[in-house]
Amino acid sequence: MPEFAAQYRKLYERLGYPLGKAHGMAAPILDKAADRLGVAIPAALRDYYMVAGNECRFNRSLQRFLRPSKWFVNQQHLVFLEENQGVCFWGVSVSLEREKIP
Repeated sequence: MPEFAAQYRKLYERLGYPLGKAHGMAAPILDKAADRLGVAIPAALRDYYMVAGNECRFNRSLQRFLRPSKWFVNQQHLVFLEENQGVCFWGVSVSLEREKIP
């Protein structure tokens, strides 16, 4: 599995904005959102939030990355990004854990 976290750090450095530990979000916050929604967070999204989830300059300047407490599921998509006027949202396809058959 690719290490997305290293790539995100490298990208921010290339943009001239290296990230520190405070820019990342703690795993328990993400786990709580995943449990609330009954989904597994895709690795790329989880790593991004763990590296840059608290970063504001890019995450909230135009399109807004939602806080995990504001995530929601719509048509089997985990919605995590809001367009700046609140007209459209972006999400990633997820499996709903509660619908899995044992």
